Amino acid sequence: MTNLYHSYFKFWRNFSNRDDFIWVAITKTVPSDYYGFRYMKLAPIGEKFDEVCNPFNESKFFKVYAKMLADLNRSDIMSELKNFSSNGKDVVLLNWEDLSRKSEGRFAFAWMFNIPMEKADFYDLANIIAIKNKQKNNLSNSIFTL
Repeated sequence: MTNLYHSYFKFWRNFSNRDDFIWVAITKTVPSDYYGFRYMKLAPIGEKFDEVCNPFNESKFFKVYAKMLADLNRSDIMSELKNFSSNGKDVVLLNWEDLSRKSEGRFAFAWMFNIPMEKADFYDLANIIAIKNKQKNNLSNSIFTL
């Protein structure tokens, strides 16, 4: 079963186990060294986004982005994203912003699962890895040997 997470390009760039995941950028642009997939259906592009990005107006941007997402079919989008992983690896949506800023990656993730954006923060790949490592450490500390 393929899981879906989100992250940002700086994490991707510094992550040593990149090959363990399928990376899918949902941004208008990507870093020059990025070599993962791109999924333009979730990318905020077009004239309506140009108008709210020059200069950037966060409130208007996310209103336009929410309208764009509302015109899409959640289950189709999730199915298409999971199809990037033909080998069962988990899929990670990428955007530019980390958890300190509101981002289209987390916004789209929250929309797909119909959850509040604050709950989507939990599914940031760095958070997921930290939780799994903590669980693994707790398990190894609870094993008794004779």
